[in-house]
Amino acid sequence: MNRIINYIVEKMIEKNIIQKKYKNDYKYGIEIFFLKVIGILIFLSIGVISNYLLETVVFYIVFSSLRTYTNGYHSNNRLMCFIESTILYLLITMYLVKILEPLYILNIILSAICSIVIMIYAPINSEQINLSDEEIKIHKFKIKKILLITLIINIIIIIVNIKSVFITFITFALILDTILILIPKIMTKN
Repeated sequence: MNRIINYIVEKMIEKNIIQKKYKNDYKYGIEIFFLKVIGILIFLSIGVISNYLLETVVFYIVFSSLRTYTNGYHSNNRLMCFIESTILYLLITMYLVKILEPLYILNIILSAICSIVIMIYAPINSEQINLSDEEIKIHKFKIKKILLITLIINIIIIIVNIKSVFITFITFALILDTILILIPKIMTKN
């Protein structure tokens, strides 16, 4: 992948689209873009294979929307993040959904608990992220907005009587985000 990224950046410099002094910034940005696209394609592929495509889209939207503002645990490198995310999502679609989906009320309770934990502890601020007080307020507001939208979606699912598996995938998005928020909290206490 590095060859492709280097090629793209060199062509952009050659055609005066970017300045050479920003080469590393663009390499980083293009790498992140490729990893995001590959990650989304793998998640969607897992969704197709497991017969949970729409549910995967819902999970991804809820999780990535929250994760943008909550922060929390990050792997040491992008490859490990990619591998960990893929394995975790495979576990969710292959095993955990089958366990939690029939437990409809438990899904609702877990979603509520996770939403409360997220509102209390997020966003996670660290040396790498270093949010200002104003940014923290903005993030908290956006997190609450996303959680409210998630709650509304859950209520609509209940009222319209759509498959409860959607609530299960939303619950897993909330559980995963909650865990990623709590890991740094636990690690800093030890």
